Amino acid sequence: MQCPSCGRQCSTQAKWCIGCRYRFDGAAPGSAPVEAPAVTEAPARGGLSGALMVVGVLVLVSGAGLKLYSDHQERKEAEAAAVAAAAQAPAKSSDERYAEHVAGIMAREARKKELGKLQPTFSSSAPTMDEARRKQQAELLEEIKKQQKPLELAPAPGR
Repeated sequence: MQCPSCGRQCSTQAKWCIGCRYRFDGAAPGSAPVEAPAVTEAPARGGLSGALMVVGVLVLVSGAGLKLYSDHQERKEAEAAAVAAAAQAPAKSSDERYAEHVAGIMAREARKKELGKLQPTFSSSAPTMDEARRKQQAELLEEIKKQQKPLELAPAPGR
């Protein structure tokens, strides 16, 4: 049988056209065509993306493993160096540490004395800001006094 609406060839027992859903005359008016579920294929997963993901995970895991191993090696070397240093240098007694401390203080005091001897020579050759300002003000005052004429106080005529 051929569909009068779309012209598609349908089976003789069909109640509906599978192309345009036209109802043939022999079908019951309340019935509707039952659609078969559409068969869709599952999307193909690329084998390359999965392989890349596996390779990426392996790289991350191996990198983390290398970092842990290098950290462990550094800790072992630091511990070995600390043990070697402790074995080579015997501990100093409190008297020896005190003597070194006093020697350091005396050396600092000697440096301060040397600087104290040098400081007066610098300060005596260059005036401070206050001394320079006072000297400049005194010079200005002397110039003003030279420019002024002495005031003559004579008795007023008529008195």
